Amino acid sequence: MKKLILASSIALLLSACQQTEQKADQTTHDGEVVSTEHAHEHAAHGDAHGHDGHGHHEHVELPVADTPAPALEESVYLVEGDWKDQDGNTFDLNSLTGQKQVVAFIYTSCKEVCPFMMRSMKNIQDKLPEEVRANTGFLVVSFDPERDTPAILKNFGEHYKADEHWTFLNGSDDDVRMLANTMNIRYQHAEGGMINHSNAIMVLDEHGKMIEQANGTSTAGEDAVVAALKQ
Repeated sequence: MKKLILASSIALLLSACQQTEQKADQTTHDGEVVSTEHAHEHAAHGDAHGHDGHGHHEHVELPVADTPAPALEESVYLVEGDWKDQDGNTFDLNSLTGQKQVVAFIYTSCKEVCPFMMRSMKNIQDKLPEEVRANTGFLVVSFDPERDTPAILKNFGEHYKADEHWTFLNGSDDDVRMLANTMNIRYQHAEGGMINHSNAIMVLDEHGKMIEQANGTSTAGEDAVVAALKQ
C-alpha cells in the first residue's frame, strides 16, 4: 500500500499537453531531453486527426491528489458508465476481467505529453515476454469525449499501430471524471482547448484492482509497469 501511494505521489505530475517548439527543446523526462523532431512529429499527428491547432500557452502544473485512490482497495470495474469503444460498440468495463490491463488517460489533440505516454505504452507492450503480452490489455480513455469520437479514437489507435489488445474508450464527461477520480487521475480544461492532466500509467490486476501507478513519460515508469505485469 505504501509503495502504491508513494508511486501515485511521484507519478501524478500534472502537465499541460501543448507547449511551444522552444519549450519542446527544453522539456526533460528523468533527465532526458525531448527532441524538437519528436515534438514536430506529434504536432503534425494531432493535426492529422482533424483537430484545429491551438494557440501556444505556458505550462501549467496543478496540485496532485494527496489521498490514496479508492481503486487501491476495490475494483475499478465497479464504476458504472456508458462507454463506446473505437469501433462505436457499447463497452462494459467488466469485460476486461481476467486479464491485467495497462491504463492511460489522454486526449488525441494533445501535442506533447500524451504522445510520449502512448509511446511508453507501446514500449511496455514490446518489452513484455510473449506469454505475458498475450494476456495483457491496453486501455486508453479520452479526457475529451466531445471531440474524441470513436472514429477519431480508431484513427488515433491506427496511427500508433495498436493491435487487438488495445481498447480506446469514449464516455460522457461525468463518466470520464468518475473513472479518473477512482484512479487518482486529475485533470482540468484550460484555455485554447488544452487539458492539464496527470501523466500516470496504471496497471490493473485481473479483477480490476490497481496494483501499480507509474510515471507515463519515463523509462523508469515503463520498467515499473513491466515488473508489475510480470508478477
